[in-house]
Amino acid sequence: HPGHDPEAPEALPFDPEAAAALLEAAGWVDRDGDGVRENEAGVPFRFSILVNDNRERMDLAELSSLAFRAVGLDASVEVIEWSALGARITSQERDFDAFIVVWVPEFRLDDRDQFHSDRSQGPVAFSGLSDPELDQMMDALAVEIDPQAARELIRAYQARMVELQPYTFFYSPDRIAARSARLRGVTMD
Repeated sequence: HPGHDPEAPEALPFDPEAAAALLEAAGWVDRDGDGVRENEAGVPFRFSILVNDNRERMDLAELSSLAFRAVGLDASVEVIEWSALGARITSQERDFDAFIVVWVPEFRLDDRDQFHSDRSQGPVAFSGLSDPELDQMMDALAVEIDPQAARELIRAYQARMVELQPYTFFYSPDRIAARSARLRGVTMD
């Protein structure tokens, strides 16, 4: 994406030791020696990761589960059909602990449905994020037509998203784009 800032800081580096220390400080300790942390009341830190039956996402869920297990969290993987997953995560009940889906951004960045405070109860506002500074950036991006000004706004937006960490973005897959040789004046991004 033309607004991507390759110099943006990493929000949460992979650091199992720091994660374990944070869990310990928050009172999540393996009290019974079974490898799973419990809170002071003895409730184990267990949750499920929902994923549809896509091999790449199922593999990512399994790898995530292993990484959680390494710091004493019990994350099970629940594979469900795509439409059932979509219905479950977009319902008002928000009946999920965690999920993995693909997010394919468009050329024009507009994340208001996911992150704007005015839409925090919407079906795809999974994180429930509400941040006035981010709202202002998204509102400005929606009307900015100058590419250079938009690029600077996107970079500021990206930096703020890194600070807030509403999602954990795992990776950006390579995508193939094509155009007909009959089309003239098309520049692929």
